[in-house]
Amino acid sequence: MRVRDERGVPSLWLSRNLPFGKKYWYCPRGPLGDFAPNDTVFSDAVFLRVEQAKNPQSQKLTNGRKQDFVKVTSTQPAQTLILDLSKSHEELMKDMHPKTRYNIGLAARKGVRVYHASGADANAFEIFWALVEETTGRDRFRAHDKDYYRAMLETLAGDPQHEGKKRPVAQLVFSEHDGRVLATSVMIYFGDTVTYLHGASSNTRREVMAPYALHWELIKEAKSWGYADYDFWGVAPEGVTKHPLAGVSRFKRGWGGTYVQYPGTFDIPLDKFWYGVYSIVRKLRP
Repeated sequence: MRVRDERGVPSLWLSRNLPFGKKYWYCPRGPLGDFAPNDTVFSDAVFLRVEQAKNPQSQKLTNGRKQDFVKVTSTQPAQTLILDLSKSHEELMKDMHPKTRYNIGLAARKGVRVYHASGADANAFEIFWALVEETTGRDRFRAHDKDYYRAMLETLAGDPQHEGKKRPVAQLVFSEHDGRVLATSVMIYFGDTVTYLHGASSNTRREVMAPYALHWELIKEAKSWGYADYDFWGVAPEGVTKHPLAGVSRFKRGWGGTYVQYPGTFDIPLDKFWYGVYSIVRKLRP
């Protein structure tokens, strides 16, 4: 469901079911504009879950009732790294870790090639999925199921050069060496930002540094298309080594960029009784 604020800025709200026929509405990385919960639009909700870019304050509902925010465990990554694409290629290179610069050059010398594929391309999707399975087996983390990725890529298929600033567009991007695909990324293009949402890589030919060629081409491409930011989407907190994102964060931090800390995830209880029941059940779950 799309809900617009008083200035007409839209935000996406997703319905999530709860036991006993209840539900809540979730706005990932939003709302985008000014937000005042509307009793009529969300009349069926126990609570609303939001991830505003700034620390939220108490809100008033349309009937005048004051409603406070309750901070909960973050749904999306709480920290990210963002590259400023207004910088020149030379400035971006200078901001990188020396090893990242070296690996970009090595991949170029080895002849690693980067190319895009539509999210609706069935053959490309199977190549992507094979790399996801290879990566999860190697690095021992859980991915979404296959149908989740397929639905996302098919729904958001499009051309980032022409549609990405009007609506979210997802594309698969691959890097290959001598005909073998070695790395892949799911990229989201929307507004002025390109987001590295998911990635995977092969266990073979790791010495050609295919992921480095992949992202350097994507960064240069996004810059040439007029995007302002390149969002690496999620990193472990600075200085934290025991974290699910610790390994991939070392790779991401090598590109430089600005560290961004989001306020977190907040609930807005609309039905205090059922929200109390929900909160107790969550605490009792293992």
